[in-house]
Amino acid sequence: MVQVKGNFFAVSSSERQPALLSIAETGQVVVRQIDGPGTREYAACHFNELDISPRLGNTPRHIGFVNGSSFETPDNDKIDELLVAFQQGTFHRFIHYLESHLLIVLLVVVLVSAFLWGSIKYGVPAVANFSAEFLPVEVSQYLGQGTLDILDETVFSTSELTTQRQNQLSSLFLSYIPHYSDFGITVEFRQGKDLGANALALPDGSIIFTDELVDLSQDDLELVAVFAHEVGHVVHRHVLRRVIQDSLLAVLVVMMTGDISSASSIVYAIPSLLLELAYSREFESDADDFAYQFLIENDIETSHFANIMLRLMKSAEDNNKPDDAELAVNDQTENDNRDGFENIIPYLSTHPATKSRIQVFLQ
Repeated sequence: MVQVKGNFFAVSSSERQPALLSIAETGQVVVRQIDGPGTREYAACHFNELDISPRLGNTPRHIGFVNGSSFETPDNDKIDELLVAFQQGTFHRFIHYLESHLLIVLLVVVLVSAFLWGSIKYGVPAVANFSAEFLPVEVSQYLGQGTLDILDETVFSTSELTTQRQNQLSSLFLSYIPHYSDFGITVEFRQGKDLGANALALPDGSIIFTDELVDLSQDDLELVAVFAHEVGHVVHRHVLRRVIQDSLLAVLVVMMTGDISSASSIVYAIPSLLLELAYSREFESDADDFAYQFLIENDIETSHFANIMLRLMKSAEDNNKPDDAELAVNDQTENDNRDGFENIIPYLSTHPATKSRIQVFLQ
């Protein structure tokens, strides 16, 4: 017979009673009073009916009885011996073995960290891409409902371009994309105010041009090139993919921390997401490839895109270095030591423009 000292807790009671748990070779278990007069019996059952908690370091072991009472003991080793004798708890003992060896713990930490990194770096984007490809276009359009209204209230103001100029540009842009009618692409113009020279593609297919970007252009084909880039974001559903990615990451955070608040209001944060996100390099590469192919197919010189991007860079540098000499927008030998321009002007911060990317359009 094996005996284990501990404390007994009656049903619906937090009062501990010092007790002795006895286990016979037949598996019969009895819990008796250890102090006080007599040998009062608290509970009895067969060993197979016990609910024994897994071992966690050297914390006290909890043993539950079928009637709801419980027995608690710090003698983990003896409980483990009983589990071995009655051929139970193999998995839990294996886990405890792993937890008891530092090298194994470190290895598991490395493996789990690598898995989490791989999931965030590759798994989440892959799932988001797969999901976005198979979801109907109406999902993106639903996500975009009301987004422009919110941006009009918080960021934009009414465009000062004439109606004739707006219609002229809209007709020019849309004349190039009749085969993308399923995406519901429309063109809107707004004063960018603090946002400055910028263009945004909303999930519902609306593409917003600010007056400042129109004023910065020297050829309407430059705006067509920017339009092509934004159409690439719409066609590849980058905003929807970003929303799905953020949602999946929020789910991972909930699974790891239990913080439900971090997963809420993902959809309602789309307007701020559009303004604050720096598109991933993959998204920008997709949109660049789309724009480049678009310009080639429509016999438009690809340098138009490079020209307006270089002009955005020049404008940013001029605003921060008023004494600098004027730079030619097509100067391919621009000083490569100048940096930081991507964070100076809004369009370049939401659409990170690197010189290597621009160089592709100058070839």
